Amino acid sequence: SEERFRSIIQSSSDMIFIVDSNGLITYESPSVTGILGYPEGYFIGKSPFTLVYPEDLDTVIKDMEQVSQYRNDGLPTEFRLKKADNKLVYLEAIASNLIKNPAVNGIVLTARDISERKKSEEAIRLSEEKFRNIYETMTVGYFRTSIEGNLLDLNPACLKIFGFESLEEAKKIL
Repeated sequence: SEERFRSIIQSSSDMIFIVDSNGLITYESPSVTGILGYPEGYFIGKSPFTLVYPEDLDTVIKDMEQVSQYRNDGLPTEFRLKKADNKLVYLEAIASNLIKNPAVNGIVLTARDISERKKSEEAIRLSEEKFRNIYETMTVGYFRTSIEGNLLDLNPACLKIFGFESLEEAKKIL
């Protein structure tokens, strides 16, 4: 059973850390080296906050305090961490307080690299911003309706063409 558990943890693509009651890391999974680039054992004896990006540190500390006090309901925390090559990686981490479990005797942190997801989200945000800018500034009137024919949206040019002050006003009349 222990061998099976160890095998699963050792081959996980997620990073797993155990933080003791003193707030120091006592275990790190092998995936840490592959994801962050630090040598095996680098984090042992260090605080889990060591390489957290300064702008994200307050959030991480607050969420970790909630876990310590058994008040976290398993919601993930997103933050940035400095890799060995000084690049930032976006991580999503979930922590479970297992300090009272003698087999673990610590807080288990499971973290995964979400950098690609964050890049995709940013690309979508920029695309939507670009569309919104075009939509708001084009001189041609544009409107959208539902399949039932209900007005959903119209751009400023369309408002001007029809003489409406707002979308709400147009919805009342059209």
